[in-house]
Amino acid sequence: MKKKILIITVIAALAAVYGLMSFLGIGRQFIIEDEDMIAAEIDLNNVFSPNDSKEVFNVKVTEMTEYFNANGINTAIIRYNDGKTAIDEAGGFTNCFAELSWQQYGKILSALKNPLEKAGVQIILDIDCTELTEEEISLTIGEINREYKFAGVMLSGCGYSNESLQNIKMSISRRMHRYHFGLHTDDIENAKLLQSYGAMDFFVFDGITDTQYKELKNGDFASAKILLSHKSQSFAEDLFILSNFFDIDGLILTEYTDPNTDLGFYRSLMDTSAGLKRFNMSVDSTFAVSWPSKDISTYYDGIYVAGVANPYEPVYINGQAAVQGRDGSFGLYVTLAEGDNLIEVQQADSYAAYTVTRMVYESTGITRPMEYDDTVRAYRGQVVQTINPLTSILSDPDRDEAVMDGVVQGVQLVVEKSVKTVRNGKYTWAYQLSNGGYVLADKVEWVEDNDYTAAHIAEISLEQADEENEYLVFNVTGKPAVISTFKDGQVIFTFINTTISDSYIVEEDSFAVTDIEGCFTTEIYVKQDRKNTVLVLENNTENELWGYNTEYCDDDTVKIYLKKAPRKQQGAKPLEGISVMLDAGHGGTDPGALAMGGIAGPHEKDINLALTLATQQCLEKLGATVYLTRSDDSFLTLEERRSMVTELKPDLFIAQHHNSLEYTVDVNKSSGVESYYFTPQSEIMAELMADKISSATDRNNRGSGFGRFYVLRQDIAPAVLNEYGFIINPQEYAALYRDEDIYKAAFATAMAVLDIIPE
Repeated sequence: MKKKILIITVIAALAAVYGLMSFLGIGRQFIIEDEDMIAAEIDLNNVFSPNDSKEVFNVKVTEMTEYFNANGINTAIIRYNDGKTAIDEAGGFTNCFAELSWQQYGKILSALKNPLEKAGVQIILDIDCTELTEEEISLTIGEINREYKFAGVMLSGCGYSNESLQNIKMSISRRMHRYHFGLHTDDIENAKLLQSYGAMDFFVFDGITDTQYKELKNGDFASAKILLSHKSQSFAEDLFILSNFFDIDGLILTEYTDPNTDLGFYRSLMDTSAGLKRFNMSVDSTFAVSWPSKDISTYYDGIYVAGVANPYEPVYINGQAAVQGRDGSFGLYVTLAEGDNLIEVQQADSYAAYTVTRMVYESTGITRPMEYDDTVRAYRGQVVQTINPLTSILSDPDRDEAVMDGVVQGVQLVVEKSVKTVRNGKYTWAYQLSNGGYVLADKVEWVEDNDYTAAHIAEISLEQADEENEYLVFNVTGKPAVISTFKDGQVIFTFINTTISDSYIVEEDSFAVTDIEGCFTTEIYVKQDRKNTVLVLENNTENELWGYNTEYCDDDTVKIYLKKAPRKQQGAKPLEGISVMLDAGHGGTDPGALAMGGIAGPHEKDINLALTLATQQCLEKLGATVYLTRSDDSFLTLEERRSMVTELKPDLFIAQHHNSLEYTVDVNKSSGVESYYFTPQSEIMAELMADKISSATDRNNRGSGFGRFYVLRQDIAPAVLNEYGFIINPQEYAALYRDEDIYKAAFATAMAVLDIIPE
């Protein structure tokens, strides 16, 4: 009898101890302390079905745990309720999701807990606080603690005051042992106030910049975990920067719905094993005025005064506080009166002064007739030949920007008539061609009759260029100019002053070449348009034409290279198989824009190169093949850069620059990102670049626009020239060469590339 009593007493004691442990929360799996918290959200309604059998349920749980382990997910955040729905008399929550036939919602949570925690995955319940009172929340957390002993809870949609949240925290802390308490919010300022009282163990923000993250972790958030949510609009960019430049506490990586969802892309962004290049560029903040650096004279009515000084002391220019960057660079626009103007610059005991004399134009009253340059008028039928590597064919002889297309050196053109125009303050001649375009006389040389062969296409054929791409081959006499237009799903090639063999003609005005169909074209339409041969390629929707290039060969053939549209891949390397050429602007003896007028700091060529090397790393991390026009401080001509494009035939071309302005305007009013394009197929890419880069860097989006830049004048691939910010603006300049800012711009560029490549 005594033995039975003893056994019952021991059992009762064990039960009491277990009950006390359960109440205190002893034995639960706590919030992960020693590693990043990598989480996935789970809405059980999106994973389980009321028709699931127990066997199906177990299979889904196994798939979930295997998926979490394969992707390094160590935390499951389970959505527990929907606002005030399904509150029972105890203040907790019942089954507010679809009820399964074989067990209740609460039992599902219990059934999930054991396999997840065995797999090393902790569970946090996400409580929707919409319409719930402080008392209901406190009671609910108590219910969860007694029933499940999960690692913790996270409050979402919470509109409580800081005092109420502190009361909830204190209430559960009195009853529970190390129960971790989190908040999902977008109000960073309120979170800072709340955390000054130490009310929360972790926070989830949908969007947080590196600057905000650093500020929080250096303050009251040192002991609280900060998590980034996949719901952030710039999740990839933020994840890349926070992972590589800060010791990020964790993130909600995805919402789990499918065990086949590929997280390789995001996981690769967190891989810092290779390490990023560090550029460590800086400015010597010794007091110096870089512009003006001596007494000068000007006809302008104002001057922008620039220099560098101690960043922690104000700089005054003629008694007015200058705009300063965080590196000490400064600038201020000063209006000038006629005559001598004293410009005084002072910071503490440092002082500099210069005299700027504003001069005024005075008319002599004498007008002189405009002179002619050395070019001559050509008459109808005169043959000319281009002398530069790239010569513009203009639609308007009076405007250099009215470019129809460009033609290579050595092509022969027949003049229809000459028109007078003006360049550099002098009259000059422009020669009209049979297609209606014009070429400036100083861009060509005359050809004698015995050196000219009339252009004629005898045969058209198709040739495989490489595994993916093709050549359209023309057997042709002479060296005709070929110009093109790419729009509305068509590419139109015009062979100027060229005829074609009668054997192809099936109609008087137009005909279709049907015997050379390739992977890019359904049909090639050809017609003789007076003195010109015109070909129209209808783009094939299955194998989209991405770009093209006209090449002149030594064997009396002209080949048009037809480039197939690239396709991005799934997984960690979505740009695998994609080639991108990056062109770091300027270099060597060409510094580009000087650092704030020449202070001892990185010039445009230096920042361009750093940005290019950073962009190379970002693109290669995503799987791309990257070509560089320059990888060091070397000088390249514009033609050398452009020739690399036509030789290597990349899928995309990106020229990387930084903006500047003359020191005659108020540069403090100019800031932001611009992107330029020349060919129609590049316009969308320019829009994406400006949008992505401005968003990631938090700089003004100045938009995209047409730009007649030499390096953009090719058709082989979409090409843009990006201006990432203004070097002459002191506040923006200081944000252009810091490593984190360089990589923000670089990664945003890579993400724009990812967006422009079709699926």
